[in-house]
Amino acid sequence: MPLETALLLTIDSYVYISYFPTIENYFLDFDTFYNYHKSKKPNHKSKKPNIEKENLKAQYIQAAKSIRYDQAVRHTLGKLRVPTDFGTNIAEKSGTLPSQLDLDYCKKQAWQKIEVSQLKTNNWSRENFEATLQEFVNKFDDDFIETLQFLPWFQGKDFAKALSREFDAFSPSNFYKTAKKDFDYTRFKDLVQLRAKIKEELDG
Repeated sequence: MPLETALLLTIDSYVYISYFPTIENYFLDFDTFYNYHKSKKPNHKSKKPNIEKENLKAQYIQAAKSIRYDQAVRHTLGKLRVPTDFGTNIAEKSGTLPSQLDLDYCKKQAWQKIEVSQLKTNNWSRENFEATLQEFVNKFDDDFIETLQFLPWFQGKDFAKALSREFDAFSPSNFYKTAKKDFDYTRFKDLVQLRAKIKEELDG
């Protein structure tokens, strides 16, 4: 789904949608990554000097650039992947009955649901795929990545893997342990909202 311009929780019926696609995305912002790198004990056997912040950021950005086309394809598939399952209910939801219950009406409504589902597959064309993919390729340009706009769009586990390829000593599992320990949910407006919603439900 398109990202909101503000880092807020999206409420869709019974579903709360966070701003970032995975929990890993919350951990993998550059400041957290940099603080993790600073906290690591220096390896005295290594002849390489400690990396400077700007050099670290350059490699961080390069890791994101290395997966931009893979992520563009992922978003393209997500956009074209429309739900074609027609379900099992001709009424709006379980517990709500259709306005008529005779066989002809029920059969007609069921077939209409199937036809609507079939029409959705018209999006699955080579031309639409190419056009949609190009939209995301254009979006994920150098400026988009270098200004760190990519993080809410790139899948967290994929980016972590790219970082582990860019940084030989980077271990995602070790990084997550540190990031979770130091994690401050109040930095993220959507998580603050989510906590308030959960508390409201529990208190209610």
